[in-house]
Amino acid sequence: MSEPRAGTLLEEKSAPVGANDDVVTSPELEERRTPELVIGFVGPVGSGVTYCSEIFARLLQEDYGYTVKKNDYKLSDLIIEAAPFIGEEFDKKLSGFARVDRLQTLGNKLRERFKARYLADKVIEKIALERVNNGGYGPATGSGLKAPLILGKERIGTER
Repeated sequence: MSEPRAGTLLEEKSAPVGANDDVVTSPELEERRTPELVIGFVGPVGSGVTYCSEIFARLLQEDYGYTVKKNDYKLSDLIIEAAPFIGEEFDKKLSGFARVDRLQTLGNKLRERFKARYLADKVIEKIALERVNNGGYGPATGSGLKAPLILGKERIGTER
């Protein structure tokens, strides 16, 4: 086993996108790069996800000066919407354990049929559609990257 070279981790972390052989890039992906962060919180009902996301958003705004646009894309809603694609239905009258169990079963079936990243891809699709419907993208201030022109009613990170 060879000795790790000093600075290896730093160099790997700071390497540009596409610098590693196992990273797949394409012109389409490069065009979609933005200076923004998209962070998702996921957890079971009652686990405190909403509370944690609110604290995190406040921290990003107050301590780091980020503009935060909060969307509540619920994976359970996406699972219910997609159930017919796998020949299933969701009974909206279910509650408690029966509801959670049914959502987990449907989510597992969706991932088996359409790949493990299916639900993440659906959230990304919703974010992209929201951006298109709210003004699209433009040049980000101080970089060659693009940023959403409008998030809700707020312009962020763009030349005015």
